[in-house]
Amino acid sequence: MAKSKKTYAEKLKDPRWQKKRLEILSANDFKCQFCGDTETTLHVHHFVYSGEPWEAEDGDLTTICEDCHWLEHHRQNFDRITNELIELVYMNNRFQSIFWSQKNSLRHIKMIKSMINYIRNNV
Repeated sequence: MAKSKKTYAEKLKDPRWQKKRLEILSANDFKCQFCGDTETTLHVHHFVYSGEPWEAEDGDLTTICEDCHWLEHHRQNFDRITNELIELVYMNNRFQSIFWSQKNSLRHIKMIKSMINYIRNNV
């Protein structure tokens, strides 16, 4: 009987990956290499995917917290949307007295915050 192909999640449970993961975490002093966080759950991030996870070169791996890992994988969308939101806030502040009442400005700020939360949870 042929052996079924392992999913990526299953490969991350492989003892060879677990050993490699601990080596990288230890080499990085169990600290996020992007923001310095030592309290949030840490991940080992692959800069380059090639072959099995445990076959990656050490230089292609780094330790990052789960927040930085999320941002790293969603950076392109996040950067584009963040720039659009900054522009909206700029326009809101610049033309607030002409176009919007104080009440509408607060409504727009709440809308922007809701958009950021939606992006964070769904992208």
